[in-house]
Amino acid sequence: MRIAVVQHRLRDGIEADRLALADVVDEAARAGAKVVIVPALSGSSACDETSAKVVDGLTVVSVGDGAEPPFDTPLGRTAVLWGDACAEAGVLARLAREGVSAMAWRPEPESAIQAEAFRELAIGVSLAVAGLVLVTAVVDGSPERPGCAAIVVAGDVVAEAGDSEEVLFADVEVPVALGVRERQPEVPPILRQRLAVHGGTRSAQPWPTDATW
Repeated sequence: MRIAVVQHRLRDGIEADRLALADVVDEAARAGAKVVIVPALSGSSACDETSAKVVDGLTVVSVGDGAEPPFDTPLGRTAVLWGDACAEAGVLARLAREGVSAMAWRPEPESAIQAEAFRELAIGVSLAVAGLVLVTAVVDGSPERPGCAAIVVAGDVVAEAGDSEEVLFADVEVPVALGVRERQPEVPPILRQRLAVHGGTRSAQPWPTDATW
């Protein structure tokens, strides 16, 4: 099955964003994709909430900030995670127990090092929780909103974006079989620090945000 993942560049207004997303969904359909993962944007008629909609035979999974239980898509049982939830060990453990086949992430990294950490975490998750991890993103050209879109299949990054707008494609046999599940990966320290900051607590060690982890 051909899968598309969108990394969207913000325009000057929601109408321009809506039209741009509609164009990339059409591009994905013309390229033969059966599933496309897009970031949900407030006010966009096609992609305004976490959902899976079928449009002319194409399943459009939009990743928003609302918590939704896993649902069925052509990829199998699919979980959608936004922001910090992508790095919360308890959330990942629960989804492993529920036996999801695929994940659609929108982690919203705040720096290039966080983007790399989320990518490494996605690799581990694809070996321990769900064999297919699809990462969508929104970029605006600033260092605080780096690109991180990727398609990760059973431990392999088969496509990844830079910091510009891109549509990633991959042909994947779904559902992706995990075989023997590996141990759930440790959340990288830089992401644990992020969770602590967002949660209003302090991490055990003041990890710098501009150093390797």
